[in-house]
Amino acid sequence: MFPKLIDLWNSAKEEIEKADYLIVIGYSFAEADTYITKIVARSMSVNKNQRMIVVNTDPNLVAILKDRFEAQINGFDSKRIIRLCESSDTAMVKLLRNMSASKESTEK
Repeated sequence: MFPKLIDLWNSAKEEIEKADYLIVIGYSFAEADTYITKIVARSMSVNKNQRMIVVNTDPNLVAILKDRFEAQINGFDSKRIIRLCESSDTAMVKLLRNMSASKESTEK
């Protein structure tokens, strides 16, 4: 019904599957949003090294996600989902510093 929206979702799915890290900020993965959860679950199933960093102040969200993905993906390692339970502005500064430092150390 909405071809442009379908194209957008397909492009997003392709990019998500290529990513080493998925950084999710402030998104609750509500049960009503099953399509997004399926895209991420498929991506984590295909890309076994992919990690998801969840920045959300809800301390229960990561446990819920781990349970969902363990139920959907055979042999899923729940350590691939990393919780940052703090404000997004603080979390992003830390993430970017760590990723930058990590990249610099591998380039030397």
